[in-house]
Amino acid sequence: MNHVQLEDKELTWVAKLKLPPLPLHIKNVIDEGKPLTKAVRNKIVQILFDTLSANDIYVPSPLKYISICLDLVKGYPSLADNNSANPINDQAATLQKIRNWLRNESVSSCLIKFPSLHEEKMLLQEMEVLTGNSVLQSFNDVAKSSIIPKLMKLENMCNIPEEILMFKCSNGLVDIAFKALPTVFEELYGDFIVFRQGSDIPNSIFPCLFLKQSQIFLFAEKNLLYKCNNVVHGVAGLLACYWIFNIQFPKSCEKTLQLLCYLVGLTVDICAPVKKVIGVLQ
Repeated sequence: MNHVQLEDKELTWVAKLKLPPLPLHIKNVIDEGKPLTKAVRNKIVQILFDTLSANDIYVPSPLKYISICLDLVKGYPSLADNNSANPINDQAATLQKIRNWLRNESVSSCLIKFPSLHEEKMLLQEMEVLTGNSVLQSFNDVAKSSIIPKLMKLENMCNIPEEILMFKCSNGLVDIAFKALPTVFEELYGDFIVFRQGSDIPNSIFPCLFLKQSQIFLFAEKNLLYKCNNVVHGVAGLLACYWIFNIQFPKSCEKTLQLLCYLVGLTVDICAPVKKVIGVLQ
């Protein structure tokens, strides 16, 4: 493999990275100066890779992971593998294992193992890798399109709860349209948007936006992921949570989420009521 030269700014987070201790049996082998088998070297590199993954799952090319791991290993000549230019046999398969793990574990476990998912950039980037769709850009395009005025003219939109109208956001009509989306289908808000009601944690276990004091926060399984810039960013992160953590849409706001998927071009099964609304918006 050709060495990949990284820019200084891309190495900033690596320089601050604290590597975990090696397993005792591996440390003893290194300290005693014993010859290292290929399996041991691969295990060490895998530990480095897993540590980097916990800080940044996809930055942004897998080649950079390998480059960083190789540079770290080169600092310890006894770890060098003279018989192989690449001690990671199947890095793509490793990334797939990580993604499979994310889809089968609880959100709480995923956030502990991969704290970088607390960052909007990482969450949305991983969503784009999984779906081939930049949901944030797609929602921004929707916000600028004629769909928003059409949404606001739908019959049930006149029943927007007062608390939504009172919550001040930066994008005016766009934010109101996204926040009020459940009214189109007369669905509940509790698993989509939650307003602070005596608690700093929403009751819903599903991905939802938590609104308090003109601020918007993204939660999943009652875990705070991050503060959102606005509602458009919030709904993009909300959909990303459903995809990355493999969460089934709750019945309470299933139609709302199906419509959001349609608006940004994500493929899901669409029920008849949603198809009817789509027909009006087209």
